[in-house]
Amino acid sequence: MRLRKRFFIYFLALILLTAGLNLAITIAGSKAAVERFTDQFRDAFAGAASKTITAHYRDKGTLQGLTEEAITPRELVVDFPRQFDRDPDHGPPPFVTVPGGGTWSVIVEDSDGQIVLGPQGSAHAPEPGVDADYPLAVDGRYIGHLQLLPKENSLLDTARSFLIVPLVIRQVGTVIIASILALIIAFFISNQLIQPIGVLAEAARTIARGNLGHRVNLTGRDELGELAADFNTMAARLEEDQRLRRQLQADVVHELRTPLAVCQSLYDSLESGFVTWDKEALTTLQEETGRMNRLVHDLHELSKAETRQLSFCREWLYVTDLLERLEESFSAAARQKEVAFCVNGKSETAGTLLYVDPDRTVQIFINLLHNALRHTCPGGFIAVDAQTRPGGVAIAVRDSGCGIAPEHLPHIFDRFYRIDGSRTRQTGGCGLGLAIAREYALLQGGSITAESNPGQGSVFTVWLPTEEEPLPPQGR
Repeated sequence: MRLRKRFFIYFLALILLTAGLNLAITIAGSKAAVERFTDQFRDAFAGAASKTITAHYRDKGTLQGLTEEAITPRELVVDFPRQFDRDPDHGPPPFVTVPGGGTWSVIVEDSDGQIVLGPQGSAHAPEPGVDADYPLAVDGRYIGHLQLLPKENSLLDTARSFLIVPLVIRQVGTVIIASILALIIAFFISNQLIQPIGVLAEAARTIARGNLGHRVNLTGRDELGELAADFNTMAARLEEDQRLRRQLQADVVHELRTPLAVCQSLYDSLESGFVTWDKEALTTLQEETGRMNRLVHDLHELSKAETRQLSFCREWLYVTDLLERLEESFSAAARQKEVAFCVNGKSETAGTLLYVDPDRTVQIFINLLHNALRHTCPGGFIAVDAQTRPGGVAIAVRDSGCGIAPEHLPHIFDRFYRIDGSRTRQTGGCGLGLAIAREYALLQGGSITAESNPGQGSVFTVWLPTEEEPLPPQGR
């Protein structure tokens, strides 16, 4: 069922339910009011008739000789209370005068139970629950009782018809008019609600057909506006993921093309006899296959890290032990390139413990240090600075390299991202080290940031918590 039709049905059902309840309550209240007036009218009739009957008994000493015309009052004064919350100066009078005859059939029985007035049986019994028997007494002595039976098509029946039937007709008319107005209002409201949903549905179909650049133009501040903004964000992320996936494919092909071409050329040369199998050919083959193995290994590690499938052997590690391992692992590479290397902050972080995977944490900083070394010219410097901060430790890797332009900073942790497209072949990097470092830091509850300006070097800061953190979830 379409949403617009469902909206109409719900709206109409609500109107009918409300009107039905109102009609039922109104009819029940009107019936109760008529019954109260009937009781007051009957009591007034019985009171007037009783006076006439007792006066006849005093005069005649018997109930014989009574006639219905004699004891039926010509008019009655009925106590009719004012409505609540009505101004007394403008409300109805406290008593209402109504005709007395034509409403009740009178039956009078003497003290022996003999009917002295009225039929010898009642074809029209009192309504259930209505007390229509009134005892008759003279000077405290019981002389009989009076019974009132409502006549058919009496004044009270006519009053009920004039009060309740028009009320029902008015209520039904009100329901019909209210339903028509409600449907008209529902039509305009549904347009305002359903039209944006239709726009979003069509946009979703457009995205499903592969047009990830499509966006919706809904700028409301309500939930639909927020949904449209979230939809556009989702579409932008899908488009970016598609771009990264295509870029990944192109980068993998680019990274594998050169070593594969070198290996193929070497095989062809060996087969044709232009090159002999010697140590140089073996070294070349080992370098190119090693480069492909590193690329495949790094891609595998990064994919597992991004899907939270890496297992971490976390344990307590002193920050000073971490700094010493970095100093031992990297000093030789820095000296070989004639780059100054120093580690600062051992005394400040002495006694500070990290709850991390030692090997993967060392790998974070090895990746950062090798990245700094590739971009630092001989005679420059690389420094590792450790500082304690609230809740953790910040370890920064500084270099005096060429720096990074501001437009490249947001992307430097993306896989295969390279500022200079020719840099990979010259330096041996494949653009995965920083991406792996970021994932390792995030999975251990930390973070990594980069600051740089062209020509002024770069600073990569890793923050790791000192408290014990829960292990990352395995899988998505």
